[in-house]
Amino acid sequence: MRKYLIATHGIFASGIKSSVDLIIGESENVFVIQAYTEDNKSIQPEIEDVLKQINPDDELVVFTDLMGKYYQSDPSICLERKCLYCRRH
Repeated sequence: MRKYLIATHGIFASGIKSSVDLIIGESENVFVIQAYTEDNKSIQPEIEDVLKQINPDDELVVFTDLMGKYYQSDPSICLERKCLYCRRH
């Protein structure tokens, strides 16, 4: 199954997901990470929570507002997963 992660600074990601939900209906396959909405809070736990929901046969397509920022916190995230696609909008 193909799953999607929208990871951005601030609340931009939730706005995108809200728009997607209006267009195609609510989906359990779309995850959101909002970075830096709280002072210097690490997003690593949120990344790990999302990855726990990705099965070995799943594909994860990642959309970010800055190239590399999602997986820069732990480069092994991309290396360990063959079906991970990172895209910048």
